[in-house]
Amino acid sequence: MKSKKKHPHHARKSSSQDILKKNKFSLLSLLIFALVFAGIGSYQVWKSFAEEDSSGSSFTQQIENELRRKADFNHDGRIDGSDASFLLKSYSEQQSGADIDGNGVVNLIDLNLFMDVYQK
Repeated sequence: MKSKKKHPHHARKSSSQDILKKNKFSLLSLLIFALVFAGIGSYQVWKSFAEEDSSGSSFTQQIENELRRKADFNHDGRIDGSDASFLLKSYSEQQSGADIDGNGVVNLIDLNLFMDVYQK
């Protein structure tokens, strides 16, 4: 019988468990590390969206105010039936004053944005 000789130049590849053992990390400590940094990152993202600007309004409030300004087509300070009528008459038109999102055509996106501020 031929015996199988192990050649020293055919070293086996390191598995992730071998690397963890070599660096004295446990899978649990790596998981805790990942969760802590994921939590910190999530908090930072949330905080950046919730921060107030110098005028005291949140980013979300700024967006809503901008939408309300754009959806008030007749500039009377109210989002009402006359604005809705103008939007519906302008539906599918290009380069219309009812194009809230600015993509060049009045479509479902504009209607949806309008309904968001019309209902408030």
